[in-house]
Amino acid sequence: VVIEKDAAGARTPADHPMVQLAEKVSSQKASGFNGGDEGRIFRNQGGLHGITIGPGDLKYAHKPNEQISIQSVLNGVDLYRRLFLEKLYFNS
Repeated sequence: VVIEKDAAGARTPADHPMVQLAEKVSSQKASGFNGGDEGRIFRNQGGLHGITIGPGDLKYAHKPNEQISIQSVLNGVDLYRRLFLEKLYFNS
């Protein structure tokens, strides 16, 4: 599972609740991200914070050997489930 926050341009601060929730649920520390994704448009044009989070390994992203394991997809599903339940629990 990868959790990324912007390292350049519009940044999502490390103390932002979204980053803290993702770190808590995944037990992983977020790292900087200089890659392109559509979230940057929302951050730069709309002033919305966001993170890139999900299964896979960035070393394979958008390369000839791009791949993702089934176990990584299943881990991602579990992560999204835990994020949803944690957010639901703390907002009720």
